[in-house]
Amino acid sequence: MTKQEARIAKMESKFTLSPNFIDHYENYTSSRAGPKSRKEKQGFAATMKRHPTRAESVLNKELRWLRKEVARTCGKSAMLYNRQQVKGGYILDFYLLRCRLAIEVDGPYHNTTRQRAYDKRRDTRLAKIDVKTMRFTNEEVLNDVVMVGETIRKEAMMRFVPQHKRRGKRSLRKAI
Repeated sequence: MTKQEARIAKMESKFTLSPNFIDHYENYTSSRAGPKSRKEKQGFAATMKRHPTRAESVLNKELRWLRKEVARTCGKSAMLYNRQQVKGGYILDFYLLRCRLAIEVDGPYHNTTRQRAYDKRRDTRLAKIDVKTMRFTNEEVLNDVVMVGETIRKEAMMRFVPQHKRRGKRSLRKAI
């Protein structure tokens, strides 16, 4: 059994996966670089959106609740987010649109030195396009989702820019 087959078998034991997801996962992990084009990444992101990990599901419920809470004070658009968003050539677990904030839920795979180096490089490239990355482990999300949600809310409120102010900024850029 190859490493890839072992990984898929481990995933199948935790979750019931459709054959479509397994095909996408095999295609994604078979080449070192993963999907090359934006369309391939979007296809893989759509598959991951249909089959989230347990920690991603829990965090998604918390973000939906937070969105309602924040909407009371800052308006509906303050905590709008997308799951499995392709941004800057990377697939982000959660992306808060108005805050330009990426939230990543890291499993045990992210503890390897190779993956840490990749994640650091990825975060640096996202920072160049003004996207801040927040990382949480699966254990943090599953054990204390309220604390994780509160941390996200605080950072989102610090980075939130109302839509009317953003438009003014864009119009200034065009004028220059």
